[in-house]
Amino acid sequence: MKRLGMFRQAEAMYREALELDPENINIRYNYSLFLFKLERFNEAKEQYIKAMSSDSSLILF
Repeated sequence: MKRLGMFRQAEAMYREALELDPENINIRYNYSLFLFKLERFNEAKEQYIKAMSSDSSLILF
């Protein structure tokens, strides 16, 4: 149960970060990896595609 709460908290933090900076490739890419780990593959794919199609000049780390 504690682990589920940690995942929910992590997701809330990713969502908040994306609200503050929706064009940040690094946040969106890492969020896609997080969703993939949770086996939420359709959502992960959507976030990954958004990260890779961003017009931002940021570089993934």
